[in-house]
Amino acid sequence: MSKWRVFWVPKPTPTALPRIPVLAGWTDLAEREASTGIRPVDPILLAPDYRIYALLGLLDVETARATIDTVAGLNADLENGLGISGPAARRAVKAAATAPQHTGTVVTARQARQLLANPNLAVYDNPHTLLMCVYKRDTAQCHRGLKDTPSLDQCVPACANIARTDHHATGLRLRATSLDQQADHAPGPLGERLRDNAARLRDLADAHHRTRIILQDGTA
Repeated sequence: MSKWRVFWVPKPTPTALPRIPVLAGWTDLAEREASTGIRPVDPILLAPDYRIYALLGLLDVETARATIDTVAGLNADLENGLGISGPAARRAVKAAATAPQHTGTVVTARQARQLLANPNLAVYDNPHTLLMCVYKRDTAQCHRGLKDTPSLDQCVPACANIARTDHHATGLRLRATSLDQQADHAPGPLGERLRDNAARLRDLADAHHRTRIILQDGTA
């Protein structure tokens, strides 16, 4: 084999199959799969010398740790008086409250997959659109419930999974100011479009501050 190739770990079969001879270099394949946290139907990358790419298992671990960091950061901010708004705000608060019990718990790929499969922890920060996705497949508008994770590049403003914090609202105002500054140096129609977008962002920030909830006064 001269190139890296993708294979899929087969599902266990209940029927007895003829024993297939083990190829040279593959005798400890099962042990290597287990050591990297690979399970049936997972994709694996095999090197030309039959090495398994061990970072595949680490990808889930790093994703799970990033998820914990997101909810832990939100939890700390909420306890310090941060406000949050949006249709998914209370689900975000509930997810954040579980952060302490998950911090430091993800060590193996199996633990990572268990955490990533927990629907109560499906919180994704989206700095590009200045909002937070508290993902729920049944109500997702980014791909109409066809996936188990959101498509953050296709966020829909009216989606029921959206939450927004004070930090996001501040970002909206800063972005609006930047658009106004660009509009001052843009030709007529383009300048008007930039100002309209700036006004829309300020409206979103205003709506956040009108409807935000916080932990300290018990509204969350």
